[in-house]
Amino acid sequence: MTVLGLPIETFAMVIATVLAGSLGMGHYLIVHKLMDKPFPGGDRTKPEEQAAGK
Repeated sequence: MTVLGLPIETFAMVIATVLAGSLGMGHYLIVHKLMDKPFPGGDRTKPEEQAAGK
């Protein structure tokens, strides 16, 4: 049996990959962009501040 011309196992992997990517994108947008939290080991200075020597 196939779904959209793909074997069931392949289709399931495509769906799992899309869901995992969506979860990662949501985390990145909420935590790192909206809440402005740095990555582990990162600093909070913005590139403009680094260029200005702040």
